[in-house]
Amino acid sequence: EGVGRLQISTRGGLIPRWRGDDRELYYARPDGMILAVPLAHGTLQPGRETELFRAILRPAYQSLDVSRDGQLFLVNVLASEGAAPIVLVSGWKQDLRAR
Repeated sequence: EGVGRLQISTRGGLIPRWRGDDRELYYARPDGMILAVPLAHGTLQPGRETELFRAILRPAYQSLDVSRDGQLFLVNVLASEGAAPIVLVSGWKQDLRAR
């Protein structure tokens, strides 16, 4: 008991993540679609896949994480061409006082 394999995805899957109560599994398909699959409590019987959103995932990175309640996702995506970079400015208060 407790040993074996259970196929969840129908079209391949990457970066599986469990919800905090182990009742839902999230993963990314190779085409970038993020999916959720509910699992019956105590049986691990998979329910119907639900497409959540599409993301352009960064290759070779663990690009997906989910909050314990399954309501928030952190996805490391590729920036689009011309996207503004994030710039961190430190010491700005001292520079402001000097002016």
